[in-house]
Amino acid sequence: MEELREQAGPEGDATQRVVHYFLHALNARMSNTGSRFYSVMCKARPSIAETLKAVQMILKHTPFLGLPHFFTNQIILEAIKGERKVHIVDFGIMYGLQWPALLQLLAERKEGPPQLRITGVDLPPRALNNHSGRIRETGSRLKRCAQDWGIPFKFRSLSCAWESMEPGLLQLKDDEVLIISCSFKQTNLFDGSVIAESPKLQWLTRIRNLHPKVFIQSLASSNFAGPIFLQRFQEALVHHAAVFAAMDACISRMLPERRVIEQDKYGREIMNIIACEGLDRVERSETHQQWHHLAVKAGLEVMPLSPALFEESKAFARFYNRDLTVNRDGEWMWLGWRDQIIHAYSAWRAAT
Repeated sequence: MEELREQAGPEGDATQRVVHYFLHALNARMSNTGSRFYSVMCKARPSIAETLKAVQMILKHTPFLGLPHFFTNQIILEAIKGERKVHIVDFGIMYGLQWPALLQLLAERKEGPPQLRITGVDLPPRALNNHSGRIRETGSRLKRCAQDWGIPFKFRSLSCAWESMEPGLLQLKDDEVLIISCSFKQTNLFDGSVIAESPKLQWLTRIRNLHPKVFIQSLASSNFAGPIFLQRFQEALVHHAAVFAAMDACISRMLPERRVIEQDKYGREIMNIIACEGLDRVERSETHQQWHHLAVKAGLEVMPLSPALFEESKAFARFYNRDLTVNRDGEWMWLGWRDQIIHAYSAWRAAT
């Protein structure tokens, strides 16, 4: 490890960077300080302005966020054709960066924009810290954006345990079309290996019982949830090596915003996966095949992947780098680096 540490570093190439963060996490694990380090990393996060600047860099230089935004918004547009009232529930909304693009698309509809209501649900309680303040700021930004586009708009923030959320909290209305979206934050839910009644399954079952017009999810397709450390380590290393390699091909090593993303998102994530155990381990990603099984068990059925959307998504990824690939697995679409799957996306509805 000492030899590796001398060659690794947060400002080197992709391999040096990913090794740096894994060594840091392994050292914390061996010294039994993982939970403390992770807690410190959560509290010492960049400012909102720094984070937004870094996220804008990711949007500009990679398809990591832009592609799921595009995928989600195109499915929503198709689902709400001709509808006059729409309610979007966004689980784990954070900064809500995908919604301004949707607002613009809605404003440009031939039939005019619908009345739009967005309920932004905070992260699961165990994930980081409560973000209700940031979510309220997100709501204010979206309200200003909707006003600029002339869209009747309401926003409400909600903080609750996802798996036990009561339908009444969403204030659903019969004359509104319900759309549910979740991008990457479902991985913070526990599974059946920690709690007998899997919160992931309970959450999906509650979504099914809400009977949304469509439920769209984007997720990191890799299994970090398992209890066996060596398997978890190997999965995490392969996944993050692909992520760091893709970023190295798309983003200058000199950009300070890249360091923000790598340290605050991926470094913190690696620390939790490798160095934390039990209830302290909140990063519990699973493969899209595992999520598919859970969704079907919950009473959901996957919706057909539009051939046109699939082809447009392939072109979207190629724009950034030829080694970024978009492919499909059944009705799931996935983004990969040289065919190593990184993210996966799908749309669902209640099974009949």
